[in-house]
Amino acid sequence: LDWEDTGTIPANSVKCFYSLTKNSKSEVILGNIWSFLTDPIIPLVKNSTIPLVTPSVFREKCPEEKSSNLFAVNEQVSD
Repeated sequence: LDWEDTGTIPANSVKCFYSLTKNSKSEVILGNIWSFLTDPIIPLVKNSTIPLVTPSVFREKCPEEKSSNLFAVNEQVSD
């Protein structure tokens, strides 16, 4: 089990993603609780072979950015 801490800073999500995907043998990434921390890595996940499972509720823009390796455990909630 490898883990990274974003420190609740969205830019750190990208650094953590790269660390988990390039410096370890991660088979799956469990994402952040809040969508503002998950949103920055969605484009990276789309180009990765490693699945992301996240409890985040995605912003409206995310349905058009669906990926076969991006899984949300919550349903999208409308504002």
